[in-house]
This record gives sequence, C-alpha cells and structure tokens, in this order.
Amino acid sequence: MSYQPDKSELISASNHLFYEVKQFDATSALLFARKSLEINHGMMDPKDKKHRIFAIETTTNAFLESFLIHLRIILEFLFKKEAGKGKDDIISKYYMDETDWSKMITELEKILTGVDLDDLKKRVNTEIVHLSFERNKKDTKTKQWEYLKLRENVLKACLVFYKYANKELFSSTSKGYFEHISREYGPV
Repeated sequence: MSYQPDKSELISASNHLFYEVKQFDATSALLFARKSLEINHGMMDPKDKKHRIFAIETTTNAFLESFLIHLRIILEFLFKKEAGKGKDDIISKYYMDETDWSKMITELEKILTGVDLDDLKKRVNTEIVHLSFERNKKDTKTKQWEYLKLRENVLKACLVFYKYANKELFSSTSKGYFEHISREYGPV
C-alpha cells in the first residue's frame, strides 16, 4: 500500500464511514417498518387506497435503493485491498496495520458466511445502480433481499473492523456510533 492518508484525513473520513453505516442501519429499520408506513401529503386523500399504496411502494423502493447503495459502499470499504487509481477511496486498511487487516478479513469472512459478496455486488449493480436487461429476468420472489439478515451481519462486520482499527483515527461522533452498535450486538 503506497499511499497512506494522514491522521486528520482519516479522522475526517471516519465521519463519512459513520454516515454510511448510520444510513445503512436506518434504512434497514425503515424497510422493516414499511408495512406500517402511512404517508399523507397535503394533496393526497388518506382514504385513496390506490395513491396510498403507490406512496408506500415508492418510499419502500427508495429505502431499499438507499440500503443497498450504503451496503455496497460499506462492503467495498471493508474488503477493498487497495485504493482506486486516483487514491481517493477510503479503505479499511488505512485504519490498521497489515497483520490486523488480515485477521479482520478472516473474521469478516466467518461473519458473512453464506453471503456471496461478488453476487451481492452484481445484484446491486444490475438491479439498482445500472439500468439493465438483467432486471427483466427477476420475478418478485427472486428480487427479495434478506435485509434484516444483511443488516445484522454487516453491522457485526463493522464492529469487527472497529475492534481492529486504531481508535485514534476516529472522530468522537464515529466512535460513539460504533459503541452504540456494540451495545446492540455485543462485543465481537
């Protein structure tokens, strides 16, 4: 790894990581609660079932898209070995030494057993990020996402990252959020 950001860059970047994890967590909660969503905008008659269903479907899709985009960003952050060509990518390796990064990857692979990361990235690309013919090949059942299972596994994966990371490279806000997650899932 040739480029190494300085401490202030990493502390600042930890706020962006915090944002990604927080949005991933929040949108999964909203997806879980989606059936109880009642949207009543000024011009929408709450008794108009057709428009209410449309509003619920639209917001559900927006939450799902947001959830999956944040998921992809988090997984790339955790697993990417090198920053991209422009060296602008923030990657987990910057927060720990090579030995700890290797240990972290081993633990992450155990937590994410059964999650095919390449398939997950391909699905996000074909179903969310890109307008593709692959979308036509999916029926409602095969388009389902196991977002609660993904949420739990990815948040645990984030805690594994935090366990190995140098805590001096985090803002107080990002530290606080990782500690909040660890209260929900326990120490790793």
